[in-house]
Amino acid sequence: QGFATVNAVVAEANAELGLAGHGLVLSGNSFRSYQERLKNALDNANNNRSFVQPAPCPFSFAP
Repeated sequence: QGFATVNAVVAEANAELGLAGHGLVLSGNSFRSYQERLKNALDNANNNRSFVQPAPCPFSFAP
């Protein structure tokens, strides 16, 4: 979790597709949801839809 640049998401998607057994991922495959999230992030960026949060999420560390 955290923040990533568009280039980092593109690199992660390329790396994910290059892994053995990850190039063709059918419905029900355990890698499918992760690849779908990468695809959605890139699709949103490509279509000028907001994929960046306008402000950091509230978070605090336990004392």
